[in-house]
Amino acid sequence: MLDRAFLAALLITGNMDAAEDAVLDGIAAVDGTMSSDLLPAMLKSAIERGQHRSGEIEDIVPSLPLELRRILLLNPDVRACFVVRVLLGMPSETCSEVLRIPKPELGRSVSDAMQQLAVLESTIRTGCE
Repeated sequence: MLDRAFLAALLITGNMDAAEDAVLDGIAAVDGTMSSDLLPAMLKSAIERGQHRSGEIEDIVPSLPLELRRILLLNPDVRACFVVRVLLGMPSETCSEVLRIPKPELGRSVSDAMQQLAVLESTIRTGCE
């Protein structure tokens, strides 16, 4: 569970230190227990930390698979929506609460992320980086 939480925090924040801090914040928020509340608490911290670092992506490229590196190229808000809704598979109602955005905006952001990732994929395949 912590590996998954850390990877989600890393993709949201784009920074190893911020991801570690977000996971620690989540653990502290649930008093050190591994409960179902850990992931939402960690996500809230990661999203907050990611907003403070907007546009600042640490050079973590070599440690992630290509597909995950592409996610880091997304706008931070769109990236957070994609990670929470698609990669973590959280229900839209929960995502809306964690991200503090209306469900229609969440849907648009996820759609935008998928379109941008498709463009990145085709650009890389054709060698037009």
